[in-house]
Amino acid sequence: MTTFAKAIVPLAGKINDAVTSEREQKVLKQTIGDILKKAGDLHPSGCSKAAFDTYIGAGATGDIRDKTWHQQHSFDPGRHIFIREHCETVRSLRNMCISDGPFDGILCILIE
Repeated sequence: MTTFAKAIVPLAGKINDAVTSEREQKVLKQTIGDILKKAGDLHPSGCSKAAFDTYIGAGATGDIRDKTWHQQHSFDPGRHIFIREHCETVRSLRNMCISDGPFDGILCILIE
């Protein structure tokens, strides 16, 4: 998570810079969101027994808990069967990173 936090710090700082245009702020926020999504791929997912049984029953291989959001289309086209739950939205995590700016605060957000 250290690498991701180091990547977010300068982006978050630039968003709060008074000379940053609204358009640039929007792109910077999207970039932070993309980094958060990729960082999320490193956190394993949980799943219920019913979801695991459905996954195996569909002939899928491996462990669904090791699959990322980006891989879901390979075993759940259209994302109609499985829903990856999360405690915080990417938007709320992004806003926390922007407001908690320093490296240590962002790293803590990513780890938690």
